[in-house]
Amino acid sequence: MIFSSIVLLGVIAIVYLSPAPKVTTTISGGANSTTTSSSVPAATTTTVALPGTVQGANLYGVQNDTMSISEANTNLCVPNGQGGTVCGPRTITVGVYYPYIASASNQTPYRVVDRLPLVLFAPGYNEPYTTYLPLINSLVSDGFVVAGINFPLNTPSSPGGPNEADIVNQPGDMTYALTQLIADEQSTTSPLYGLFDPNKVVASGQSDGGDTVLALADNTCCRDKRIAAVIVFSGAELGTYNGTYFVGTTIPILVIQGTADVINVPSDSDQIYAAANTPKYYLHLIGADHLTPYTSNDQYLQVVNNVSADFIDGYLLGQSSALTKMISDGNVTGVSSIDHNP
Repeated sequence: MIFSSIVLLGVIAIVYLSPAPKVTTTISGGANSTTTSSSVPAATTTTVALPGTVQGANLYGVQNDTMSISEANTNLCVPNGQGGTVCGPRTITVGVYYPYIASASNQTPYRVVDRLPLVLFAPGYNEPYTTYLPLINSLVSDGFVVAGINFPLNTPSSPGGPNEADIVNQPGDMTYALTQLIADEQSTTSPLYGLFDPNKVVASGQSDGGDTVLALADNTCCRDKRIAAVIVFSGAELGTYNGTYFVGTTIPILVIQGTADVINVPSDSDQIYAAANTPKYYLHLIGADHLTPYTSNDQYLQVVNNVSADFIDGYLLGQSSALTKMISDGNVTGVSSIDHNP
């Protein structure tokens, strides 16, 4: 693999695909063009716990928009399958999931003054973010906007196949994606307009995605100061990042680990928790493996979702009662236990 910087003309292509009308926007050299087509499938409704006076007052569905972002001023060269290489800008796919009013006559994204927290989600190696839809949908149902990120060389469909060594570039991908998401959230012409609060951003990820968000939040190599809290699902500190962990950072951290995980062994998460600055929490999933707690609707996912939601409510929404609830939600006989140092 060859990664080098080149000078581009600032070309960014964004494609939105959602249950709402499809919107395609191309930005190139400052010229904008937009095409629109109508396609609104039947909505699936669920009760979403939203903040403020509207909480529990309406039925909400989970809607999603997909963005394909080509990073300006980057170059990625991959095998072309014929003994050569093909080069182009790094491209990220971002799926944004959020609540919307599920009514036959009114299918409107949840937009009020009290905007929702944004949860960035980084998947594990060779996994698209859609593998984690049970977790993503449950977090949306807790009243959050979730953005799943597929990195350029991290999925089975990646050009030239997945390459785990590209993990060193993934924190930069997340920073670039966050910048684009915030720009779209503030644009009145974007489907994402007004959906989340740019000042309430949580970085979360599983396995290699957990390694990535830990570097993004707490390593001098890659720190993005817009990250207000971090959740590491079965992650580790990686020496491949050219920086130092936990220097000058005090953002809240939640570490989640299966005790029967043989891929990311518990000692990796033990190391994170021991070194992390306070406030910090460590959820142990008793007998859980590496991936299942985040991809299956089982007892583990319920605990993971409850504790994660409490953590976000407590530290991003300032709900002190949520931090108390977090401890009771994390201590489930035969399923989980939680350590904490607030």
